[in-house]
Amino acid sequence: MSTGTTSGRNRLVVPAAAGAILLVIIIGVLLARGGDETPAAPKATKSTTAAPTAPQDKLKGSGDAPEAISVKTATVARGSSVFALGAELPDIDIKKIDTVNLVMGQDDGDVLWRLTTFQDARGGFVYPELYLVKDGDDEQFACNAVMRIKGVQLTMTVPLKCLDDSEKPLRARLEITDRDGGEEKTSTSKELSAPKA
Repeated sequence: MSTGTTSGRNRLVVPAAAGAILLVIIIGVLLARGGDETPAAPKATKSTTAAPTAPQDKLKGSGDAPEAISVKTATVARGSSVFALGAELPDIDIKKIDTVNLVMGQDDGDVLWRLTTFQDARGGFVYPELYLVKDGDDEQFACNAVMRIKGVQLTMTVPLKCLDDSEKPLRARLEITDRDGGEEKTSTSKELSAPKA
């Protein structure tokens, strides 16, 4: 999978307000596309009905993660068919990233899903895999999920049909580890239910 980043440390600085606006735009595009490469749905006109607003929440970085994987701002949103995350990593060093995990919880955390990807020996990220977390071995589920890194923006999308019960409310957090054992773990979102029509 192409990450769209250049090698080495990316020092692009994005003002906080502009970064937050950009994340909202990215999330909106991902939700409209359903997480794939299909064109966005047409805008509402007088003869069509606007889609319901997607519930969303902002996540906070831990504040003590290594700079290269430190999350500045992140937003999660739940559309009618996809769950999406957009995060800003202003000092990202893609070579240092080991794993990226989007952890989603249902039933007050009794049910945990983990969308995970990692860098292979060639420095490319493997196709994201979805697991249902269990006491023993986690159970893998087939899922057409997506993770991308472009510039300082990281995005992840999960089609809700991949989950056992896609109607249940979801909480989520982002976890990133580096090759030196460092970890970034954001705050957990509030509970996000399906959009109301």
